[in-house]
Amino acid sequence: MSKKVTIVGGHGNIALRLARILSSEGRTVTSIIRNSEQEQDIKNVSATPRVLSLENDPVYTFTEAFTGQDVVYFSAGAGGKGGAERTKKVDFDGAVKTFEAITAVEGPKPRLILVSCIDVRDTTKVPPHYNEEDITASERLWKAIPAYMHWKYEADKILVTHKAFKWTILRPGALINDPGKGTADIGRTHISKPISRDDVAKALALLLDREDAAGLAIDLVGGDTPLEEGLDALLRVVIFSSACVLTELSWSRITHRLCSVPTSHGAPIIGWFRMSKKVIIVGGHGNVSLRLAKLLGSKHSVTSIIRDPAQEKDIKEISATPLVLSLEDDPASKFSEAFKGQDVVYFSAGAGGKGGEERTKKVDYEGAVKTFDAIEGVAGPKPRLILVSAIDVRDPEKIPSHYNEEDKAVAERVRKAIPAYMHWKYEADKNLVKRSTFKWTILRPGGLNNEPGKGTADIGRTHITKTISRDDVAKALAVLLDREDAAGLAIDFVGGDTPIEEGLDAFIKKGETDWLG
Repeated sequence: MSKKVTIVGGHGNIALRLARILSSEGRTVTSIIRNSEQEQDIKNVSATPRVLSLENDPVYTFTEAFTGQDVVYFSAGAGGKGGAERTKKVDFDGAVKTFEAITAVEGPKPRLILVSCIDVRDTTKVPPHYNEEDITASERLWKAIPAYMHWKYEADKILVTHKAFKWTILRPGALINDPGKGTADIGRTHISKPISRDDVAKALALLLDREDAAGLAIDLVGGDTPLEEGLDALLRVVIFSSACVLTELSWSRITHRLCSVPTSHGAPIIGWFRMSKKVIIVGGHGNVSLRLAKLLGSKHSVTSIIRDPAQEKDIKEISATPLVLSLEDDPASKFSEAFKGQDVVYFSAGAGGKGGEERTKKVDYEGAVKTFDAIEGVAGPKPRLILVSAIDVRDPEKIPSHYNEEDKAVAERVRKAIPAYMHWKYEADKNLVKRSTFKWTILRPGGLNNEPGKGTADIGRTHITKTISRDDVAKALAVLLDREDAAGLAIDFVGGDTPIEEGLDAFIKKGETDWLG
């Protein structure tokens, strides 16, 4: 359905790009400008100009302009012209005037999509995922443009209290004029990477049809995730990314219900939020684990258990919290403490061939069993477990009926090459499948490679000869986070052409485990 759209601040660099995109999609676009000399520029991007001044015209003139519109974009700003006084006049007073004008619309009120800025927040509340580089970038930003950051914060703080209309805030990083790539890092991410104005405009255009983004503030910086994919992922498992308004609500406990959240000036935010989970990864410095934490870190609260304090920096760089514990030396009670209050435990630890058979048993079997015991030792609700095992882990006397001669040859070759690993993985899995006090899922990837992920795989009772990218294993583990209906299943996972989400969904609906005992 074609929508009617009004852009406040229609002659800005992002606004002109946005109008061009929306007009090309068949939307009806009106661009509000303050100077009639800008009318031709608006017509050149196939939009209709409307002259109104945020600084001088009354609220009701904007209400008239917004009546009958589906969406209002606020992309106005003083742009550093006129000093702190004009910044307040446009970026704060103008924004508030827009909120009041939408509220005053009789009948259906348009949604608001507001362009704010990365790191707009209460400066006494540093987001927990910031690393030292983020903190330095934040300090530099607030020193360079203090009036802009302050008044953006004050405007956003007022917006999040509004209940009369739906709103979304997009918070881009530093802006550049490079050609857009169509990609970004989206959500709770590091703030030092600039973002193209083309890509900000593209993200704003995508949000036009995403009514499920109502009540959310979305951080957007340069990155490699396709914009549509990144926004979709964020909106499916979303965490509100504005530290400024999360004063009494834990970053990790946003629920799938109507939340009333106090802001720093006492008024509530009312909105629908989806579940963000608390996740802990055992074996947090492994190749798959680092990839997994990076995927989850923008949307969830991730703790990575490591055995060496020297690895802490690597964990912090991917937006996770390091916790030093040793599977080999620390008691199960220490792990129970770490697991308490978590939603999901990932077990992705392994000796990695170091230390011979004795250490393989110590980590891959005894460490796994210690993890199972620790989950059982959690008082109250117990976290789910998602365990990384391996393809073809089984009783060697029980050959799967779907194996062909090539599969059998591969199975025999692997067992001869790493007999201790396959044996102790089997013993660990055999122990796990007997447990019933907590929910568990086993992912059984094939031979691993370091090629870039394709986002596809063969899943279920398949042939075992094809290797799988570590990227794709991490992606599958991330998808399983929200698939509680995968409980009790062991899932074979090798290289293939089926999109991972689609393949996992089909496997889980079928409900046939790949564990043969």
